[in-house]
Amino acid sequence: MNLSFFALQSVPSPSPSVSPLSRGSAPLFPARLGFRRLKEVPFMKSLIVAFSWTIPATLLPICHAGLPMDAATGIIGVFFLLQTFTNTVVCDLRDVKGDAASGVRTIPTLLGSKRTLLLLIGLNISIGAALVLAGGFLSNSCAALVLVAGMVYTMAYLLCFQRFGTEKLLFELFTDGEFIVLAVALYLLTLAVQHPPI
Repeated sequence: MNLSFFALQSVPSPSPSVSPLSRGSAPLFPARLGFRRLKEVPFMKSLIVAFSWTIPATLLPICHAGLPMDAATGIIGVFFLLQTFTNTVVCDLRDVKGDAASGVRTIPTLLGSKRTLLLLIGLNISIGAALVLAGGFLSNSCAALVLVAGMVYTMAYLLCFQRFGTEKLLFELFTDGEFIVLAVALYLLTLAVQHPPI
């Protein structure tokens, strides 16, 4: 994903993932509202970051392969959106004291750490279950297994946040390493199944 993002930044034409508007840094609102930039709107910063990672990660592979968008593309897109949104909010959870002191309105500063964790757990259980069912019915069992692995991994580090959240290096390895673990799992799956219908 980092390589994809770097490639997008290297393109001379404006890209929706790296433009000032999509990053939320362009002033859009009058000062009397209390916020001027899109990323200053509560909840919006996490969504901007999530969409900025989801769009290239979902669309670049099918564009490169020349494949049409289908239901599986939508399932993978929602999966990436949920995971990157969760990771972004988790980073805000770790910086909640600094954000509160500087007046930055993030989800944890508005809801509190415990409610934010409950929100993320609820989102991952509800949306994750829907994605797994959709992946099993519309795509195949192999895709559903990868989705299950991603949801279980995310739930694990959310439930362990209270214990390991202060260990910066260890917890960042868990959160940022999620897609590496899923890539390895998918590779092993392709070795185990000669022609996986993914």
